[in-house]
Amino acid sequence: GLPGLFLTAVQAAAGDGTEAMAAPGPDYVLRGRDVLWFAGDAAGVHSLRKIPGLAPQTQQVDKLKLHKTERRLVQAVVAVRSPLIGQTVRDSHFRTCYDAVIIAVQRSGGRIQAKIGDIALLAGDVLLLDTGSSFLRMYKADPAFALVSEIENSAPPQFEKLLPACGTAVVMIAVFVAGGVGPF
Repeated sequence: GLPGLFLTAVQAAAGDGTEAMAAPGPDYVLRGRDVLWFAGDAAGVHSLRKIPGLAPQTQQVDKLKLHKTERRLVQAVVAVRSPLIGQTVRDSHFRTCYDAVIIAVQRSGGRIQAKIGDIALLAGDVLLLDTGSSFLRMYKADPAFALVSEIENSAPPQFEKLLPACGTAVVMIAVFVAGGVGPF
């Protein structure tokens, strides 16, 4: 399993896209384009981002116009006197105003099971955001948030650099073994 996460449902790629089956058994075989629904904490979401081949289902993250290496996971708590209180995420134009995408909303210790855009925000709501590395600096003192903190090491991994790095290491070892170059 994944720490801090559990699979709640799978929406099969071959289906009509409307019906998700509750957590399938261990004999279920995943296919490309299946949509996996997880529940868990921010650390669990962070661990999902490190698995090659998994991509967030939301297209909102793509609208941020940030390079993958600039993205971070951030938690922000809605302040008592926040202008966001009472507005739905959609009506607040959160992504446009804060250059951040809300991935999940936690209220009173539990995740709100609704479409993100339809959630009316309340004081104390904890927002899990996918945003740029500058969010913390820009909104740390913003009156909309009581607390803003970055999840450590939350930049998405750069899998595209793995193959060139491995290739370089193999060449270096081959040259060393062949006696072409000393270790230092």
